[in-house]
Amino acid sequence: MDYDLNKQVAISMEHGVLPSLDEQFSYWTSHQELSGHDLTIKKGRVEPQNLIRASNDYSFFDGGFVRMEPRGKIGFKPGEITVEGTVDESRLEAKFLMPGINQILLHKGWCLAHASAIIYQGNAIIFPAMGGTGKTAMMLEFLSRGADFMGDDHIMVGQEGEMALYPRWIHMMEYNWSLYPELFEKAFPDKDERKEQENILRKYRRGLKMKGGNPVTRWWKGHYTSFYYYDARVRPERMFPESKVALSSKVRYAFFLEKCDAKPSIIDSSPPRLARLTVSSSEMESGGVFGTLSTLAGIEYLDYGRRTETMRRFFEHAKCFEVRMKGIERREDASRTVDEIISYIG
Repeated sequence: MDYDLNKQVAISMEHGVLPSLDEQFSYWTSHQELSGHDLTIKKGRVEPQNLIRASNDYSFFDGGFVRMEPRGKIGFKPGEITVEGTVDESRLEAKFLMPGINQILLHKGWCLAHASAIIYQGNAIIFPAMGGTGKTAMMLEFLSRGADFMGDDHIMVGQEGEMALYPRWIHMMEYNWSLYPELFEKAFPDKDERKEQENILRKYRRGLKMKGGNPVTRWWKGHYTSFYYYDARVRPERMFPESKVALSSKVRYAFFLEKCDAKPSIIDSSPPRLARLTVSSSEMESGGVFGTLSTLAGIEYLDYGRRTETMRRFFEHAKCFEVRMKGIERREDASRTVDEIISYIG
């Protein structure tokens, strides 16, 4: 299947190689044959010569690298990802696919921003943030008020202020269901699927509630919170059927979300500062694995300076703010913060 991401990245993905991503990428399905591809994802043998072991999981060679998994392998080189056997698709996306797409985008004056985004009353709003700060909660609160979905966790952005959907569904964690329990039945209309999700969620929450410092309790807590670790990808159309999925728009407002101990407030910011914060948040999220392996393999990596410059030019087209808050622990926290943000939208 061919996917054309906002006419910036042309992807050829062999059918069935990444089944969990096929539907998510369908937003950008190309209805005509593409003349060429920036990135090909295929099944095949991963057997490059002269592999050098970098760790228990990763090896590299001149021009690429390989990840070894219990039941398969992932091979990467510029413009091509090869999958052998069965692999962890979420890890493949985070450690191989997204950096590969980012690499292609950067040559075209674009990059990926670690952010969520919505369209509210005709205004395209982006929420970059460090991981776990509240990007998804902000988006969910806006969607519950009639906003249109544009992306969760990552957004494609360009130097002229363009925003485009990175094809990912909404990433729902246990924390998000606690804030928005009314969305659970909408997210899983099939009773059997909902029962399975409820069972995992219940066991994960059991682990979270466990207290005590003895070794047995710590072991059981670790077992429940790791073995039953809960997260789910859900189509936005399921939870918010009245909202549309916006594929592209021009940014109007940027609100960088920050956890801090100061009094909650919204302050003016600047494109250079938001660019630096946003690119740094992406670096912390990825852990730098792709960068290290790319350096070892001798292939081009996403230059920090170039990404920061791309983001700076993007934010020049937005009214820039920073939202300082102590965290979103209750639905009221999200609602109050959104009320304040709306007051800044002209």
